[in-house]
Amino acid sequence: MTTESAWIEKYKAAMLESDWTKVWALIQPAESAIRERQRTLILDRSGSMAEKDEMAHALSGLKSLRGDVLHWKDRRESPHS
Repeated sequence: MTTESAWIEKYKAAMLESDWTKVWALIQPAESAIRERQRTLILDRSGSMAEKDEMAHALSGLKSLRGDVLHWKDRRESPHS
């Protein structure tokens, strides 16, 4: 797996996981892989604009997913649900 595809695989793993109890643990590694790839592209002054846009969208999607997981946890832990 290349560093270019590593972030994509981790992102997909988090976004496609259907077991809410596992999603939380997949978000951080995906975010870290994206940020590492972004740092590499900045240092190398490389990468396509399309990939940079994809990473920005992926981080936004993971942020949204994080909120969904927190909402799910709150509902699950609430005695009135």
